[in-house]
Formats: sequence, structure tokens, C-alpha cells
Amino acid sequence: MAYYDSEYATMKYFERGKLVFIQYHAFTPSEELRKILAAVLELVSTKEVVLGLGGSRNMKVIRPADRVPGSRVHWEAIP
Repeated sequence: MAYYDSEYATMKYFERGKLVFIQYHAFTPSEELRKILAAVLELVSTKEVVLGLGGSRNMKVIRPADRVPGSRVHWEAIP
């Protein structure tokens, strides 16, 4: 079932396997990337998700401004 679908990405949730899969279709602008990530957070907070996979080959490059905050929040906290 497609949980989220746009010209930039499609997110599917497979209830039987409790799996989320995101397939990016093209370069994804920052605002659209934030919408996709918000949809992911909404899904994992309402459904039981065990595994998340993504196909980002078509996504192209993420702007450095969008990479840095996530890196600081998620990776610097790991000892």
C-alpha cells in the first residue's frame, strides 16, 4: 500500500512484514524531503515498523545545509 506518493518519492508500508520502503524518483528539494521525513515519522509513530529500507539512487545529492543538522543530532550523540 502506498502510504505517501509524490513526484519525488513513494513510500510503501507492508503490514505483513512491518516494513517501510521509500523509493526516491528524482532530485528531492529540501522542503519536499522534509515532507517525506514527516510522513515517515507519522507512519512509524502510528504503525508497528520493524524495518525500513530505501532506494535513494535517483535522489541525487543532498545539499550540505540539509546534511549537517542530521549528522550533528544523530552521529555526534553516539560514543
